[in-house]
Amino acid sequence: MSDLIKVHCEIPLLWKSKLERLAAERKIAPTDLMREAIATYLGEAIGPHTARLDSLEAEVAALRNAVQSLTRPIPTPPQLPMPFSLHSPLTDDEDEPDEVLYDFLEGEH
Repeated sequence: MSDLIKVHCEIPLLWKSKLERLAAERKIAPTDLMREAIATYLGEAIGPHTARLDSLEAEVAALRNAVQSLTRPIPTPPQLPMPFSLHSPLTDDEDEPDEVLYDFLEGEH
């Protein structure tokens, strides 16, 4: 790409805004973004993308840190032992919860 020429074309204002936003996100000049788009469309490779690569590496590092903070284990409270089992069978010596006891009443048995 040693023989560079300047080209001119008209584009919709909306496209210009989108190009400027994308270029700002990628931290490159809008003209570099347009050159890259044309090269991609034509199937051509353009020089090394060191600025773009640096930007992407910084984004990947930030995302990696964010993911690591999300994957930390959540501490769980300690398990307390149950003092008794609600489903334990009753023995003959134990009273049924709904049993009426008459032993303490005088006279009527």
